[in-house]
Amino acid sequence: MLRKTILLLILVVILVYSNSFNNGFVLDDEVLVTNNHLIRSLDSLPQIFNSKLYQALEMYRPLQVLSYCFDYKIWGLSPFGFHLGNVFLHILNSILVYLLFCLISTAAIALPIALLFAVHPINTSVVSYISARADLLVTFFMLLSIICFGKFIRLKSLKWYFLSLLSAFVALFCRENSLTLFLFIILIGYNLDPKRKIIRYVIPFLLLDLFYIVFRLGFLGNSNLGFSVSVISLPFQVINFLNISFRYLYLLIFPFGLYMFRSTPFIVNFFNFLVIIIVIFTFLCCYFLYRLRKKRMFLFGVLWFLFGLFPVYLCFGRYFWLKQAIMAESWLYLPSIGVFVLFTLIKNKFAKLGNILLILVVVFYGFLTWRNNTLWKDNITAYKNILEHLPGRTPVRKNLIKEYLLLGFYNDAWLEIKKFGGDYPESSDRYALQGDYYYAINNISQAIENYKISLRLNRYNLEVSEKLKKLERKNAK
Repeated sequence: MLRKTILLLILVVILVYSNSFNNGFVLDDEVLVTNNHLIRSLDSLPQIFNSKLYQALEMYRPLQVLSYCFDYKIWGLSPFGFHLGNVFLHILNSILVYLLFCLISTAAIALPIALLFAVHPINTSVVSYISARADLLVTFFMLLSIICFGKFIRLKSLKWYFLSLLSAFVALFCRENSLTLFLFIILIGYNLDPKRKIIRYVIPFLLLDLFYIVFRLGFLGNSNLGFSVSVISLPFQVINFLNISFRYLYLLIFPFGLYMFRSTPFIVNFFNFLVIIIVIFTFLCCYFLYRLRKKRMFLFGVLWFLFGLFPVYLCFGRYFWLKQAIMAESWLYLPSIGVFVLFTLIKNKFAKLGNILLILVVVFYGFLTWRNNTLWKDNITAYKNILEHLPGRTPVRKNLIKEYLLLGFYNDAWLEIKKFGGDYPESSDRYALQGDYYYAINNISQAIENYKISLRLNRYNLEVSEKLKKLERKNAK
């Protein structure tokens, strides 16, 4: 039965992500893969764990780069190999989801959860986007750690406990959200053995977190953990967290119009109709939770979802200056499992009708995923999809313009420059882009004039300054 299930999950994932193998490198792939000299040789291993890594992007994710090293060793700079690596990791994670719920429940519960996780379109931005591999890696090692801890609770064997700690340690070097692993350890511990004193076994996981924080802040001299202290008062932190949680829940149920990032304004006033809706919905959720308090798996699903979103709560202060709470589909990769638990429990209430519903949902979500893979085909497709959904002014248009110019689509570039100028009429970037356009079509005098205007508006733009000097020397000859 286990072999058949694993084979089914492999086939399902390959089927829904088969067209992603045709995609190229997009967005941050240029920085993290194609122009990253560290992935060209395993001799750069010491540098991969050096603090300077990803300094411009304020990241420290060495295992992500190490995985790229292995991909490059096998495939060179063929995007097929890197996409294959992402799909392979998603297969492993789907299998681990199945094994986790076989451990704490039954195969009848585990299979629907794993299938929904395998095909859900919200995961497209993680699996089809090479630069999102950190989410795949951290989820793999977090799930592995949770399963090993569950085995320890069940079998009372210390080898499983040490394997759990080892996996937790490795997860810390994949992505910062692994700092919340101890919450999931507590969750599975109490689910498997409510009477056992789990806290004493959690302390080593907290010590690992402490070691990692000291390592990052001290030895590496890198203070950015991705989290920050919020400047919003506690009541508003709670209401904003609930607001974002319900919006993420909506996306999981109705995964339409997906794109990489979205945002929602921070709630800073309680005299708001939205607050009333959130409070009512929260009250109803709490009521149903109370009614189902003896259904341990139902509570497990809710807490898994909330624990998975906890890093979002820790990021409020980081984005408050934007007056917008940032939401990313990739942040749902791990938390979504909790919602799939709830769906499966509800589905099981309807016997055969529930199984028919599951098949329809899996097929429909799988089709959406297959279709959404094409949104990551190339930079132009990715940027156009983001612009289609982001309202109003957005700097993303600048990236699309540069891509058009790079590929020689000058008419398309000029149309986007006009839109950018409408959004940012007095921006130095507007004139810098116009300068790039005129330079691309070999109108040197117009390019120089626009670069000069750009520098008058922002004299610290070294890139434009260098372009202007180069053109002036060329024009002088």
